[in-house]
Amino acid sequence: MRSYRQTIRLALRRLGAAALAVCGLLAIVIIGETYAANVHDTAPVACIVDGPSPTGAQWERILRPGEALEAVVPTGSFILFPLGRACDYPLADGSGSIRLTAGDWGQTRLVAVLVGVAGAGAVLVTLSRPRARVEKESSQIG
Repeated sequence: MRSYRQTIRLALRRLGAAALAVCGLLAIVIIGETYAANVHDTAPVACIVDGPSPTGAQWERILRPGEALEAVVPTGSFILFPLGRACDYPLADGSGSIRLTAGDWGQTRLVAVLVGVAGAGAVLVTLSRPRARVEKESSQIG
């Protein structure tokens, strides 16, 4: 028969495992969906259609004299912070590019909370392990 402490420890371990599994999986799904939406051929198109677009002063550095706005093709990529898309517009002089981000701060905060809860679940699972098992494993290591 289980003691009260063993029952509580088992419940905490199950709660931690559930938090780790559910929140970890949700974070992976949200990041994966955002990644899939912002990679390959769709990222440059999304940069052109949805932005972010450079401002007036930035266009002066991007456009060559006599060049139309449509001639500039940005490269798009996935970014984690803020979770979303980055658009790189090449400078006219070839010295680099201007990076503008179109991240979703709401999703970024949500993923941060999910990762935090999953981490707390992992800590709960680790701390709620039975003591005899922990002592046995540590004696085998050392």
